[in-house]
Amino acid sequence: MDRSLRWWALTAVSLATFMTYLDNNVVNVALPTIQSALGLSLSGLEWIVSSYILVFAGLMLVGGRLADVYGRRRVFLAGLAVFTAASLAAGLADTGTILIASRALQGVGAALLMANLQASFRAWVETGVDVPTLTKRLNQTVVRSNQINKFVSFFTAEIDGGSGAVTYCNAGHNPPYLVRADGALERLRTGGLILGVLPNSDFDHGAVRLGPGDLLMMYSDGLTESTDPSDEMFGEERLEAFLRAHHALPVDQMQDRLHDAPQRFTPGAPPADDPTLGFVQSE
Repeated sequence: MDRSLRWWALTAVSLATFMTYLDNNVVNVALPTIQSALGLSLSGLEWIVSSYILVFAGLMLVGGRLADVYGRRRVFLAGLAVFTAASLAAGLADTGTILIASRALQGVGAALLMANLQASFRAWVETGVDVPTLTKRLNQTVVRSNQINKFVSFFTAEIDGGSGAVTYCNAGHNPPYLVRADGALERLRTGGLILGVLPNSDFDHGAVRLGPGDLLMMYSDGLTESTDPSDEMFGEERLEAFLRAHHALPVDQMQDRLHDAPQRFTPGAPPADDPTLGFVQSE
């Protein structure tokens, strides 16, 4: 590919990524306007966000099973149709009830869309390929199924329980934190582009080692992008300060406090997104 075509490809990818980000965040940004236009209470706003999250999380495993039975491509296309129809209904909604129902239906479509990746991941893991190859094949699966510029941020890690060795690949996801026993922080960034952008993307792998008392913390952007009334985000700096200050806490206590941190930062405001957390600690 010559230089000019590469720039056009980069421009197209950048615009598509921007549109995906816009699509995933427009409801959260518009919550104040939605509240005013539809006359919703605070609990109604919370349901606009939570109805999508609850349905999506509740149907993930069901979607994976449907993909196993009926085929990944068929289930993906069904999810695409449901998500598109639900998005149209949400855009045309003139009452809070219709909007909440549409958001819940979007959760159904999203769960079916993600089932394609979930089922593919299980299938490739069973072949015993290494982490970069696994990620590359998942990317090719997403590209083949991707007809609406929907992309997937992805992080996977293989952990040797005996030695503590961690081999990982980060495809455009929020870089997890490796919290050392003394409170020092490392970010796991090595990998490549988000899945679904380019069919022939290559992916690198990173390697770290979990020592006694070290903690691997993975999270979604619902944690760091929580916004207070002055439009200030919780952000990575506050997250890092929290991890340094509380690195000695038992994992269950850290998880509870960190999960509640966005709500304490944005008192009285509905969650912007689901603050999903995952922890692995070495004894």
